[in-house]
Amino acid sequence: MKTIKYIMIAAGILLMSKTYAQLNPMGSTYFQNQYLANPAMAGIQQDWKVNVGYKVQWTAIEGAPTMQAVTADYEQSERKLGSALIFTMKMRVLSFEPV
Repeated sequence: MKTIKYIMIAAGILLMSKTYAQLNPMGSTYFQNQYLANPAMAGIQQDWKVNVGYKVQWTAIEGAPTMQAVTADYEQSERKLGSALIFTMKMRVLSFEPV
C-alpha cells in the first residue's frame, strides 16, 4: 500500500512540474490548417472553412521565426475550390560573437 502511495505522489509531482519541449519548427500549425501542407486538401468540407494562424517560436529570442497564415476554402458542387491563401514566414539570421 505504501508503494502505491509513493508512486502516486511521484506521478503527481511530475505532472505538476514545468516541462519544455521542441516541436517541428512550424509543423504544428499544419495539424490545424492542413491546406498549408497540402493544397489538395482545399474543399474537403461542404462549407466555408476559414483559418487564421499566427505562430512565434522562441519568444525570448530577438529575431525568432514567425509565421502568419490566412486560408479559406470551399467545396462547390463536386468541384474542390481553394479560394485564398496568404502565408508569410520571417526568419532573421542569428549572429554569434566570440567570447
